[in-house]
Amino acid sequence: EGVLINVEAHDGTRACFLVDSIIGKQTVMIKRLPDYLKKKSTFSGCTILGDGSVSLILDVARILQNYVTVPGKPHELAA
Repeated sequence: EGVLINVEAHDGTRACFLVDSIIGKQTVMIKRLPDYLKKKSTFSGCTILGDGSVSLILDVARILQNYVTVPGKPHELAA
């Protein structure tokens, strides 16, 4: 059980992520990651939430580049 999230990268590549749940929807200001964290990261940035916790922003384009699938044969990404 879970929720499928359909994503599309800037180059038109599409994929679905299966997640446990969607916690909510927020408008946030995205901060850049420091260069030493960006090099091979699957995160494009971060934000500080209202309760003070840090939330990382996924880099969908990089994730899709790293996990190419064969049409008709799904590829699982382990968290």
